[in-house]
Amino acid sequence: MNLTSLISSLIVSGSLGYLNYNILTKLDVVDFYKDNKDDKRYFVIMLDGINYLLYLVIASFIPHAQQGSYLAIAITMLLVLLISVVLDFTVFPWSKKFINWLISKVRNRSGLPDFDVKSTQEFFFNSNEPQRVYIYDFDNKLIDCGYLYYSSGSDFDELSPVLIPFEKPEEEKSYLEVKKIARKQSSQMLIDSDRQIKILNLS
Repeated sequence: MNLTSLISSLIVSGSLGYLNYNILTKLDVVDFYKDNKDDKRYFVIMLDGINYLLYLVIASFIPHAQQGSYLAIAITMLLVLLISVVLDFTVFPWSKKFINWLISKVRNRSGLPDFDVKSTQEFFFNSNEPQRVYIYDFDNKLIDCGYLYYSSGSDFDELSPVLIPFEKPEEEKSYLEVKKIARKQSSQMLIDSDRQIKILNLS
């Protein structure tokens, strides 16, 4: 392989790995918490390797790509980019579902619960229904309440819900009142011992 072609393949594989990671993160195919920096790095390296193999395979079919022809290298890089992005939207999401299903089957045979990669926040706020959220401190004093508008960050440490205030003041209820309502309908409670808050989600 020509030196120009080698350098181009390394540049493509390295840069596209991060692009793949960002796309897969936006698609919720992968999600690494702050404490999983090593896992994230290994995953990006794996994506780099896939892109490098793609480059080698495609370059073998493009005349003069391995001899250092700039036009051939440019065409190869473009094809690698297109195929790599297509894989992000097709093969990788399917692979994730299959791998998770396979892991869950193995865990079930060992008497373990299903494997779930959702973060606490994703699980807690994952609903298509309007969500009424009440936030209390550990003394059961109301901090804030409203309709959930947006929740940023999948990491529990980055829990930052954005609320829309209720239209009616009477919607602001005490902890005991909300607990009574919660017993009669679908509800969840998230306890953050670090911040010493309790979040009740009524959907």
